[in-house]
Amino acid sequence: MEAGDDLEVMDNFRTSLYEKEIYVFTPKGDIQKLAAGATVLDFAFHIHSKVGCQCTGAKVNGKVVNMRQELHSGDQVQIVTSTQQKPKREWLQIARTSRARAKIRLALKETIVKEIAMVKEMIERRLKNRKVEFDEGIIQQLVKKLGYKEVWEFYKSIDEGTLDVQE
Repeated sequence: MEAGDDLEVMDNFRTSLYEKEIYVFTPKGDIQKLAAGATVLDFAFHIHSKVGCQCTGAKVNGKVVNMRQELHSGDQVQIVTSTQQKPKREWLQIARTSRARAKIRLALKETIVKEIAMVKEMIERRLKNRKVEFDEGIIQQLVKKLGYKEVWEFYKSIDEGTLDVQE
């Protein structure tokens, strides 16, 4: 401000600010501020984590678009969700804002933890049916013997079906 005219500095600040932000509208007319280049997925996570996790696409200015669609200032965005939708790792490449990426990572971790707990419970039941006690130490040895680096990788491969529980 000391270097030049105050109005000139404010104009430069204002134009640089507008270049880095966009303003989009919800269907109710509320204004949401996002980073320039934000996608429909970023907007969904900006609204709420649950909305973001269930996002399948959106209607932008009345037209159906996918979650990769980049938003522009003045767009009216209505998120389309499905209770069957779950976050996917590919979403990390779609999201452009750090806030959305962080929420996606958190949601992915939560789903992995839930899946692991279910698989672990299934293994415990199968061992109990065969009158074998479930022991974490034995599971650790089994994980190393099978060549897995982490226990969660072992459980994940069982969940995906690449490793048979009967084996």
